[in-house]
Amino acid sequence: MGNVKALWKGDVALWKTFWIFGIAVFVAYNFLFSGVFFLLAGTSLALGKIVLPLLLFLAGISIVYFVVILVSIWRSAGKYTGNRLWSLAARGAVLLVVIGNVYAAYQTSTEDGWNMYDPGKDSSNIARLLSYEKTHPYVGFWKRDCSNNFGLAIDKAGVDLYSVSFCSPQDCFKPNTYRPNTSLVNDSNYRMVDEDSIEVRDGADFFRYYRCKH
Repeated sequence: MGNVKALWKGDVALWKTFWIFGIAVFVAYNFLFSGVFFLLAGTSLALGKIVLPLLLFLAGISIVYFVVILVSIWRSAGKYTGNRLWSLAARGAVLLVVIGNVYAAYQTSTEDGWNMYDPGKDSSNIARLLSYEKTHPYVGFWKRDCSNNFGLAIDKAGVDLYSVSFCSPQDCFKPNTYRPNTSLVNDSNYRMVDEDSIEVRDGADFFRYYRCKH
């Protein structure tokens, strides 16, 4: 507890506060969070009564830690006795992060921020609203597990193009917002396994989705 208090008060060395607690630990934790999310997303419990509270709890820890470490870096920079350039750089980084997050939150809260969602569409009805045509054989609602209540809606988006939109029980993203429109077969972010199986790149990994019948 004493180490946490020292960190909060800015009594830990600036290099350690910034690079170890501010960069290494925060990045490692978010990799862990992303790994847990994608691991659970392949199960029928994903976003269910057990998993969703766990994910919200982990996200909450991340936010609290984020705030604590920004305050710690700011205070540690104020007590730094070395080259003043490093102190100014550290505080400048904190300001940029705060301004960036405030701007992102503002954008999301405005009408334009919410325009990424498609009114009247969600995972319960999207399969009936897709444009099934012979020219676009991969149109459908694809899930990592067909018992899930969320997945990727792949729809016609023009000649030889598809839109790929994430859909949940609450809403669906508009075409070309969640992921760019794509030809699928000639796109390195997708691998067609067979007519009802596709692998989608997310970061460095591919995740398999199945076209579910409705």
